Amino acid sequence: MILPAFQAQNPAISGYSLGWSSCTAFSGAMAAAFDSQVQKVMTGGQLRTMTHDTSGGLTLQQIDAALLEGWDINLNTVYGYPWADFVRRIDAGQGAILQGWYAPIADSAFDAGRGFRGNHAIFVPPGWGAMDPLADGRAAGVYKYHGQAYPQSLLGTFAGKLNLGGSTYRALGAGLAYASFTADRVASYVVSMPAAKYGVYTVGGRTIVGVRTARTGGFRARSTSPLLYAWPGHTSQSLVRLLTGSHGDAALGAGKGQYVRASHAQEVWP
Repeated sequence: MILPAFQAQNPAISGYSLGWSSCTAFSGAMAAAFDSQVQKVMTGGQLRTMTHDTSGGLTLQQIDAALLEGWDINLNTVYGYPWADFVRRIDAGQGAILQGWYAPIADSAFDAGRGFRGNHAIFVPPGWGAMDPLADGRAAGVYKYHGQAYPQSLLGTFAGKLNLGGSTYRALGAGLAYASFTADRVASYVVSMPAAKYGVYTVGGRTIVGVRTARTGGFRARSTSPLLYAWPGHTSQSLVRLLTGSHGDAALGAGKGQYVRASHAQEVWP
């Protein structure tokens, strides 16, 4: 998997005079690069120019149309989309432009807005290392992108609070999202567990906080891609989270599937 080169919307960095009002274009440029599996296809400024709109912010539909017209890149744009399905698609290997209300991020350790709390757009790749075009570290206290995963709950709140009312604030609604998805650019994984005992890990963030033994008569389930989790006092472990079956997200809820060792998983391409 090739992650796109980070693109800052800051005109002092991007050289694009409309940078501060072009977060959706810069996020779209990063989405285009991920979809094409290269570091950069175009700049955010070049993408905005293709929309022929030089006033205010942009819609996902405008970005989708400009990418198709200028570079034959076709995103899947959805409105009022269930957040649980957004999580599932990111975990399965897609990236997405995600629009939302910046206040929840402004109140977190990921704040890069210097007081900004309005509508914004970011690019979310598999692994949740969100690429916020504001996150250029331009001043003390401004978060700088370095690939760190954002909490899914934080991004879910950001998405659900998207302001649809203009000057009169009206939130999209909890559990919903406006997003434009790339194609799946990451291999899927399937866990094939024989009849045996196996370890079920409990994690907090990227740290293992416990493990228990479970027994199964055997099962097969799709899983997330492997990630390395620290385990204080032990060797770090590569784990996957089950997505389907009675032990997966489909039964337990998004993000709640069992974590098992990645050695049980096999890579399969869609």
